Formats: sequence, structure tokens, C-alpha cells
Amino acid sequence: MDRTSIPSMTPGTSRTKGRGCIGGVKMPIAGVEVEFPFQPYPTQIYMMNQVLQAIKKAENCLLESPTGTGKTMALLSSCLAWQQQELKLVKQLELEALDEAFEDTETAINKGENNIKKTPMRRETGQQETKNNTPSVHPSSESSSDDDIFQAPKRTKRSLGSEEPKDTVTATKETGPSETCDIDIVKPISLMEKDYADPKKFRATQIFYGTRTHKQIAQVVDQLKRSPYAKDINMTILAARDHTCVNDMVRGKPNVTELCKAAIDPVMGVSCSYYGGSSKISNFESLSNYGLPIVYDIEDMVCVGKKRRVCPYFTLRNLVTQAGIIFCPYNYLIDPRIRSSMNVNLTKSIVIMDEAHNIEDICREAGSLLLKQSDLEQAMSECRDNIKKDRNPEEYKFIEDFLQSLYSWLDSLGPTVQYSDMNEAKTTMTGEDVVNRLHLSNVSQENFQIFQDNLEKIETTKAEQPDLNYGISGKIKLLCDDIVVVLNYLYNPKNISKYKAYLNREVGSNERKEQKKNEWFTKPSGRRGQSGREEERVWKYSLHLLCLSPNIVFSELLGARTIVLASGTLSPLDSFQAELAVKFPWVVKGRHVVPGQNLFAS
Repeated sequence: MDRTSIPSMTPGTSRTKGRGCIGGVKMPIAGVEVEFPFQPYPTQIYMMNQVLQAIKKAENCLLESPTGTGKTMALLSSCLAWQQQELKLVKQLELEALDEAFEDTETAINKGENNIKKTPMRRETGQQETKNNTPSVHPSSESSSDDDIFQAPKRTKRSLGSEEPKDTVTATKETGPSETCDIDIVKPISLMEKDYADPKKFRATQIFYGTRTHKQIAQVVDQLKRSPYAKDINMTILAARDHTCVNDMVRGKPNVTELCKAAIDPVMGVSCSYYGGSSKISNFESLSNYGLPIVYDIEDMVCVGKKRRVCPYFTLRNLVTQAGIIFCPYNYLIDPRIRSSMNVNLTKSIVIMDEAHNIEDICREAGSLLLKQSDLEQAMSECRDNIKKDRNPEEYKFIEDFLQSLYSWLDSLGPTVQYSDMNEAKTTMTGEDVVNRLHLSNVSQENFQIFQDNLEKIETTKAEQPDLNYGISGKIKLLCDDIVVVLNYLYNPKNISKYKAYLNREVGSNERKEQKKNEWFTKPSGRRGQSGREEERVWKYSLHLLCLSPNIVFSELLGARTIVLASGTLSPLDSFQAELAVKFPWVVKGRHVVPGQNLFAS
């Protein structure tokens, strides 16, 4: 069998330098032709092989490799190579579909004749019609083997022999690459044929690349600029308003997100001129017409937004469904509320999370809820305003009643608190205690479902009549979304034991009304509220509903084709997998690119 051996890099080995590299090295790895901007290290080849094998088998991968071993470039190159191979395949399938349509038309015209010689309308040069050449467009046909999907066109020359090479880089746990890495030459990789059954409905697998911070997005984009794939790619970036807002009235303020939502909220009656401009950019062609390069970072988009008066935040968000690769902080992928608001659909996609060593904490945070009585009061007040104005009165009335039940439930927990000092008291409850007490307070699963249905009706009304200047504000909608997400988790019998509640009681203040007798905890504070009336000190409750298991949230990502978690420090890997309760059949522990003999410890 012929093999290609990639030697380890030595200090004297030349490497392609410079940004925006269009050339580089091409090599087949795991049956996919991968382009790399320079001769890759053996560690990088090993990473790419394992990632591609995981994608091929629709499985998950853990990648632990020290800083400086080229994880980012290896992840980008391998995943984009798979995506490019899919795009080539679907073009070939489209040609075959045209051939088939031509043959059907010819048959219909010559109906009644016994022998009709059918000539394909198109056929690629040098390609033979064999049963295993490309997957059939019919979902009922069976693949000839598990490794039979990205069939490369037949080559006229072979420089390394005539036999089919054998893959010698195998998946191993707790091992790294050897000093020389043997890789595939042409071995085709497998995928279910049904994924390609209808070329018209097929779209290449989307790639979501998540980083820990916004700053790291710029570093990853900088790596992409050096990649050969940078010359032909559709990308977008999902970032927070703090990093993308260009409205001088809002940007730079400590509460940019709230101010931005208020500026575009019809209920508030304010408008942002940049927000309206984002509708002008509906696709990547119009984006390039505005002067943005193919590969760009957040700062590039902000500059274009200021110059052309378009909102970078909404412009980039609107391109998510069309993009081939999307960069974002990985809490955007983990948190179901953010996924919903950003229109992020991870189904059958490739999800990469770089620097994922604290992903368990992000998952637990996304599954938790902070419920304050002050927020519930504001939400109920908005509901009453809409009822008075005859705006979805039945729906708002039920929502108000449901929120009132939550408010009263927090009040009812008062006797259970334990005093820690004069101004604060707290208590804890198990998930089972919380569910039982909620049912007793009329916050049953049945009422919770009706609550969700009414929220959907209100949202439907707003969507059908976007010009109507009413509804709940963005802040209250966020509160309701939080309640919906976390209570759905909590009411799942499998999750009850994975929750714990922490009730806190602090001294707050209300504008003083007629003081009731025998309420020792309600007394004048001597301060004046906004209306000029004296304030009174009262107890205010807040509930922290804490998610104890990251698996509750992380399991929702399993609709993705492949999840790759990468970091320099994921160990111990067994406990990491156990906490997420997800199988990672492909485990990579990469070695450092610096040979051991070149290290000196002093």
C-alpha cells in the first residue's frame, strides 16, 4: 500500500508567510482534500484527521492540545474542507438531476418506441459511470459501503502507486500523533445518502465557531484570513450590542443592550435610524457592495455601519441563515434564549467551541433563573396597561394572573427564611420542594402551558401587525422568556433532582401608602420617591433557581451533526465527559510542536 509520510517540522523548514494567503499546501486527509496555508505540523494533521473522522461519522470530538500547537487553523481548515467537498458534490448531483430530467423528457417525446438511446446532457470529463462513482440521488438506494460518499472524480495519474492507500491515522483515546503522520490519499468519506437525495433542498453543513470572548473572535478571524479558504466563503459574526452599536446616543453607555432595545421598541415610541438601514443588506452580495471584505472582523463592520448608516448588530444577525460559517461567543450557542433571539439553528451543523474549559459553568448559568418581585411588579403593571387599552385583553389578563401567582408564591415563602443579619434573610429548597410549592400556588404545569400559549398569541399579533405601537417591552419579554425556559427544564421529571433554589429576602422600598398596624417590618425610611411621597421600607424577595447539572442545557445541542470541544486544558477528560453526559468517541490529546530535545528546564 502506498502512503504519504509527513515529516515533523524542523527549525529549518520553510513556511508560507503573510496574511491573506491564497496558496499553500493541499493534501488528502480522511478522504477530504484539505488546503493549508503552510506545511502543517504532524500534530495539526492528527487533529484534522480526527475532526474529519468525527464529522464523517456524525460523532463528537474532544480536542485537548497545548497553546501554540495550531488548533485554530487545524479546526478551520478541516471543517471548511468538509464543507467545500459537500458543495462540490451537490453541484455534481445537480448535473446528474439535469441529466435525469433530460432523459425523462426524451422518453416522453419518443413514447411508444421500444429502443431509445439515451445520452446524458452533461458528463464531467474523465469521469466514468460506475455504481460507486457518486451517491444516487434516490433516497431508497443503498450505499455500497460505509466509506462511500464523497467520491472524487477518477484521476488519470497516480504519483505514488496504483493501489488505494490505507488510512493509518486511527482514532485513539489518551494518545497523540507520532513524529511522522501517515494519512489518506483518496479514501472517500461516508455520509448518509439521504442527506443528498434532493439537491434542490440540500444545503452545505453550516459551521458555528464559538469562542470564549469577543476578543478571541478577532483572533480566529485573523487566522481565517491566512487560510486558502478565505478567498471564497460566506461568513458572519454574532456579537453583543456593546461591541457593534454605532448610535452615538447609545454606544458607550453602561446599559447599551437595554437602551438599544428601547430605541427600536415600538412600545417606547423611539426609533433608531441605523436600525432601519440594516434592511438594505439582505445578502452577501449587497454586503460586498458596501465595501466589506470577504473575511472581516467586528471592527470592519462597525466602520462600514458608521459610514453607510446601517446597524452592524442586526445586519450581521440577518445573514446567519445564509452564512457558511458563523463566529460568536459560545454562550450564544449554549443559551436557548440567545439561540432563539438570534435565529440560530444548530440542527445537522458542525459546532466548534474553542477554549471550552469552562463550558460546564456556562451551561449551568444558562439553565438558572433569578426571579425578583420588583421585576414581577413591573411586568404585571405593563399587562394591566395593555388590558385597559383593550390590547389582547384575555391573553394579558392570564399572563398577569400567572405572574401574580409567582409573586404571591414568593411572599408565601417568607416564614421559611432564616435571618443572617438585620437586613437580610435566606433559605434553600430542593427542586422537588420548588415544584410541589409551585403546584400549591396555582403555578401548575397546566397553567404554565396556557401561560406559554398566551405569550405566543401576543407575539403572533405583533408579528402580523408590526406597526402597532403596543405590547410588552423588551425587558418584560426577556423576563417571560427566562421563566418559560427554566420552568420547562424544571418540570421535566428527569431534571427535578438537578435543581436547587435559594430564596433571599432583603429590605427594599416602596412609596409609602397608608401604613398598616402591627407590621413591624414596614416603617418610614425618611426618603422621598419620584412622586415626592415618603418611601417605606419593606421586605423584597428574590428567588435564585440554580441548575446543578450542565447536561440539562448541553443536551439540547445534540441535534448538531458534530460537536468539537477544544482547549489546552480539558483534563481530566473522563470527568469532563461525565458532567456533560455526552459521548465523545473521538478524543485527541495533541503533543506540543516543539520537540522534546529542544526543551530546557531551568
